[in-house]
Amino acid sequence: MPWLRLSRRIQTLARNSALDPKRRRNDRRPGCGTTSVGGLTICLSAAVAWGTANAAITADQLALIVNDIDPISVEIGKYYAAQRNIPEINVIHIELRHDNPVIASNTFQRLIVEVERRTPANVQAYALTWISPYRVNCMSITTAFAMGYAPRYCAKACAATAPSPYYNSQSSQPFSDFGIRPTMVIAAVTTENARSLIDRGIRSDFTHPAATAYLVTTADIARNTRSPAFDVVKRRLSSIIPVAIEHSDGIRDRHDIMFYFIGAKRVPYLDSLGFLAGAMADHLTSAGG
Repeated sequence: MPWLRLSRRIQTLARNSALDPKRRRNDRRPGCGTTSVGGLTICLSAAVAWGTANAAITADQLALIVNDIDPISVEIGKYYAAQRNIPEINVIHIELRHDNPVIASNTFQRLIVEVERRTPANVQAYALTWISPYRVNCMSITTAFAMGYAPRYCAKACAATAPSPYYNSQSSQPFSDFGIRPTMVIAAVTTENARSLIDRGIRSDFTHPAATAYLVTTADIARNTRSPAFDVVKRRLSSIIPVAIEHSDGIRDRHDIMFYFIGAKRVPYLDSLGFLAGAMADHLTSAGG
């Protein structure tokens, strides 16, 4: 099974087993145990990337959005489009101030209307090529691009947001089926960082390395709502990939990491870890909306 699809399956098993059905919403805030539309958007954007033999979304189904007044965004866009064979018609150029991490909702509304007007009808997902701005008022910018700006997807503290129609869906055509274009960010502070990130993704294509999925339970109760399901995940998926369950503040000195799921505000020992190309990690903390 492709690793990116496996990550989606691991997270789905953990959510469904750990959460009461009435709480299976889509909220994620600092200290909240469930998953937000924003976090879900980022995760599913990765899950539908085409880095595997039978991935769901192809290059012509992804639109790349480039901010022409951000030099790093321009360079990321050029390199990503060339390496991933994104059709020229799918590269959408915009002009957006990037000196403030937050943009107003009315500014975003004008932007998304223009982006959607220029998006080919077959496009199922977006990729952004900048790190700022990253928020639209109370929403992460990835969620806003995916779902449209809507305060119902914002919440204070751990209150539930409006449910996402894409939650737990097996659809490989999210825009055609739900009117949602999952959005990811190709985020880097330098062109060199961006090229390294993109190259790692390419190196992971069509590979099946010897790897382990690490599921770690910490003492942080609020961020460990997935941990009751870890045994279920291990039982169901250990025939596909070795699954290691640990009770600690974090793993260290491991160099075969394909998945690392932990509940922690900050993750220790990162300098001692080796993540394989294409690896995915999540510590269930978000302040982006």
